[in-house]
Amino acid sequence: MADEDRVVARPDGYYWVADDGKQEFGPFATVAEALAAANEAIAEQAQALHDAEAELGVPERLDQDIVEVDERVGDGEDASR
Repeated sequence: MADEDRVVARPDGYYWVADDGKQEFGPFATVAEALAAANEAIAEQAQALHDAEAELGVPERLDQDIVEVDERVGDGEDASR
């Protein structure tokens, strides 16, 4: 979601919108504060996912393999190679 789509203005301030488009968090006094809060929440979610994967023993390399396959598929290559 682009930054300009992530923040909405309401009479009481600015709210950042979750990726699902259904939840709004705020109010914040400025767009910059709303974006900073959104970015912090995203970073916390990513860290929580990383911690959960580590606890379950999911190797970090697996994530990179998925990215590499996705990039090959995006380039029109056969991902099975």
